[in-house]
Amino acid sequence: MTWRALSAGLSPAALGGGALAAEPYNALSLPTWVVHVSSVTEWSLAMRLIWVYADVSGNKVGRCRLTR
Repeated sequence: MTWRALSAGLSPAALGGGALAAEPYNALSLPTWVVHVSSVTEWSLAMRLIWVYADVSGNKVGRCRLTR
């Protein structure tokens, strides 16, 4: 697909695209998924480090209660 076809609003299906033609127009691209997965991984690691620090320091403020 060319930039000219994209700017004209032609979809891959209209241009005779292959298997990717069935992909919706608002599907996330691979770079977007990489950013999403790395952000979730970074957040999870940060939360784990906060919990470990709270345990080691004896300061339970850094640890949230998940159940009541």
